[in-house]
Amino acid sequence: MMSSRRLFISHRSIDKGIANLLAEFFSILGLPKEAIFCSSLPGNDVLRQISNEIKLALRESALNIVILSADYYKSAYCLNEAGVAWFSETPVIVVALPEVQESSMIGFLDSNNKLRRLDIMSDVLAIYDQASAVFELRNSMTATHAEGEKLVVKYNDFMSKRKENQTDASSAENEPTKRLPDDEQGCVDSFLDMWENTTLTLADKLFVAYIIEERITTLGDRWLAEHQIACIKQWEEKNQLGEVLSVKYGACLSLYITKHLVSPHSWTSHGNVREYKIYDGLRDWLWRNDFPFANELDEAKSAAQELYLDDLPF
Repeated sequence: MMSSRRLFISHRSIDKGIANLLAEFFSILGLPKEAIFCSSLPGNDVLRQISNEIKLALRESALNIVILSADYYKSAYCLNEAGVAWFSETPVIVVALPEVQESSMIGFLDSNNKLRRLDIMSDVLAIYDQASAVFELRNSMTATHAEGEKLVVKYNDFMSKRKENQTDASSAENEPTKRLPDDEQGCVDSFLDMWENTTLTLADKLFVAYIIEERITTLGDRWLAEHQIACIKQWEEKNQLGEVLSVKYGACLSLYITKHLVSPHSWTSHGNVREYKIYDGLRDWLWRNDFPFANELDEAKSAAQELYLDDLPF
């Protein structure tokens, strides 16, 4: 009897064509479409609530396939998915596009994971074998091989067109383009939800004031956190604030990571995040002259100034 759990395909939206090819391959070989989750497929309406939907889909998955590409590594949401997939006990198949090599892998899914290529028939069959064992698919070797060959052909055709599109894009790189804000995943909405529905500490509100006043775009973690805290102390001293934020910086940063308000920006040599970047959409919104919670930030600074005065020796 086939498992009621699902196949989760993690991919960057720009690579949805590859995800669709895999979904079609498994659907033809007996895995129901409703048992396949990837955000680009009709019916999987992942919009602003992507984090909750992905958490649910990952909990329900019996097998995870991660499609690694250069664009995948640029997405905080994709890296979050990869981290959850790595941490769970659910088996993971790593499919790599041509630009990804074992030596260039970073993050949780590193070179210890076997890379599978969709233009290599033996890899396609290995992917099927693993999925077949999980979902109890029953297909003859002939049928499986035939569909595998079709997948390889479709994949190669897709990658050829992708290369042509990249060439066209490269030739037009000096033309003005309209850039979509990286508020696509609702980072402003996430901030509003945090502000209105989370019990924020004084340090949390001072963190927002610090980001706005100092025009902060990146936030250090690990050893870079020490430099960030030193900068915060300078800001506290300049504004005659008690050492509230500098002491609680780690907790404030953790809240922003949890709420998906920042994305990984740089990594250590071991693939651990050492610096986070505030999403451009959220950054621009925070820096607006009409920031809606300015009065509350002033109140937070006043409270911190009282702590500063209490600590004076006279």
